[in-house]
Amino acid sequence: MHLLDRLAHVTLASSLLALGCGAAPEQGPDEEGSTDTTSRIVNGTPATGYTEAALVQMLQGGRQVAVCSGAVIAPKVVLTAGHCVAGFDGWTVRAPYGGNVTVSATGGAVLDYKAGGTFVDPKAHDVGLVYLSKAITLGTYPTLAKTAVASGTKAVNVGRIDNGKISNTALFAGAAVAVKPGDAVGFPNHYVSTEIIQSGDSGGPVFVSGTHTLIAVNSGAGGGTEVLARVDQVLAWIDARVAEHGGYAGTPVPTPTPTPTPSTCSHALCSTGPKLVAACDACTAKICAADAYCCNTRWDSVCVQEVTSLCGKSCP
Repeated sequence: MHLLDRLAHVTLASSLLALGCGAAPEQGPDEEGSTDTTSRIVNGTPATGYTEAALVQMLQGGRQVAVCSGAVIAPKVVLTAGHCVAGFDGWTVRAPYGGNVTVSATGGAVLDYKAGGTFVDPKAHDVGLVYLSKAITLGTYPTLAKTAVASGTKAVNVGRIDNGKISNTALFAGAAVAVKPGDAVGFPNHYVSTEIIQSGDSGGPVFVSGTHTLIAVNSGAGGGTEVLARVDQVLAWIDARVAEHGGYAGTPVPTPTPTPTPSTCSHALCSTGPKLVAACDACTAKICAADAYCCNTRWDSVCVQEVTSLCGKSCP
């Protein structure tokens, strides 16, 4: 499989994109490996606000042979790219910001993605699941998109590559970029972006900017274009597989939030800190209705971003 740093030479004119998973670094499990990149996410920020973000190691015959990223979407299920699952017989998953636990897998599954080849199959859904041997317990889990997002929606990719370096200990969030449907370029099961938002890292979750709503996973890139495998198109399949492996325990059930009576919040909305109560401010109520993490677990940097994206207020 090719690293995305090799992909700048592969264009959409071929109707194929090189896969975005990375070869396993030579270093041990707590070290970082570097790779020679020409296309990379530059100046990414540590993704500490995404407790669901995960490092995925792929195995063959008990030996680590490649690396990807993913997201813990349920206690015993990790979402990643289909080509990070097909063709491998083992996985280990580490959630550095979700208790920093490492868990082995009992198996994996894809909907229709086939193993082999070095290019993204535009006709398949490049989405895969890894089933864990024991639960990774988070305060809350990401919301999976049920429908397509509008063209031009700003999205943030989270993955293990930053400035060309593969990390085995951390994940990073790229700058928000606009995504649009991939139909026009022959990838109907993907979103596309005019910028490569995560280089050398397949399976990394893609969130609507300022939220924990997961819309796609990083699939591949070439010629300055990124393709992102959509989640909404395979949600029924994902739901069924999650139900077979313990369900979405811990995921808050969305409920209508009444307009609150203003009161005093425990800290400023533009500052990170303990979780806030929805009733303490009208903006807080709006944010918590869209992103329950902010009122159930912690008011993190993503919640602060939502003060601007959801409430239209500016933070210093």
